[in-house]
Amino acid sequence: MSNKTNFVASMQKAATTQGQQQAVLKTIYETYFDRGYNAGGADELTDEDVASLGVTAADVAGFITVCEQFGNFMTGQAVMTGDYSVATNKMRVDL
Repeated sequence: MSNKTNFVASMQKAATTQGQQQAVLKTIYETYFDRGYNAGGADELTDEDVASLGVTAADVAGFITVCEQFGNFMTGQAVMTGDYSVATNKMRVDL
């Protein structure tokens, strides 16, 4: 393959991953609120609920904000400025 073909193939792979993750993040966001896991929700998520995973309820809520803002970005809605890499990195398990 030429460099240009490799480049575009890499873009296609990244776009595919991004599109798949958009759907996953949307589902996570919706489920969080549908199940009442949010602060003040019917079944509010607590630190105790997630302690065994090495995160806090605040970490989870921070990633919910990431999900929301990514969805806004992908659908042309206003995006709130923030360092979303911090919230993402707190939830990662691959490092």
